[in-house]
Amino acid sequence: MHQENELIKSLIADMERYMGRRLQTPNDFQQLIDMLPKENKLSMSTIKRLWQYVPNDYKTRETTLNILTNVLGYRNWQDYCAQHACSLESDFLTGLNTQRDVPVGTRLMLRWSPDRECLIEKRESGRFRVIATKNSKLQAGDEFYTAWIEKGKPLIATQFIRNNMTLPDYVAGRRNGITSVTHDPPPGSPKGGGPASSAG
Repeated sequence: MHQENELIKSLIADMERYMGRRLQTPNDFQQLIDMLPKENKLSMSTIKRLWQYVPNDYKTRETTLNILTNVLGYRNWQDYCAQHACSLESDFLTGLNTQRDVPVGTRLMLRWSPDRECLIEKRESGRFRVIATKNSKLQAGDEFYTAWIEKGKPLIATQFIRNNMTLPDYVAGRRNGITSVTHDPPPGSPKGGGPASSAG
């Protein structure tokens, strides 16, 4: 039961990364509900209980968890659990909060399997701009928002723009997550380089 509760917390954190912010109010929950497929809508009361916005003494139904993991690109809740259970202790809630931990002008080199690379730069708007890529569907000049970057977790890019056109959300490292995060601080900052220490 303890591991299942931790996995549900991990799912909630992943959903908030997907949405690009913490979900804390009924308005936030409604926006999540609105983005779900019409055939898989969840009720406000279900979401409030899952997020512990209201007291919850009931076991969350697996159908509810299936719907949310589908949004993240997993087949179902069991698929999500199989890919996260072995890494909970080292990966849970460790990473880069992009708005708090990444100064404007910082460049991050992200790598994921198989042989994918992407160099991104933090913009004043809080978004990231792609500088260069290797073997990725991302292109130089693409811009997107991501709230969290974590080694071992997928990168979920929302509010995606290419050539002034809005594109669907993009997921990098869907199966095995981001395998490496290195960074260069913005000009004028102390040179850290190397692996981002908070990336796990």
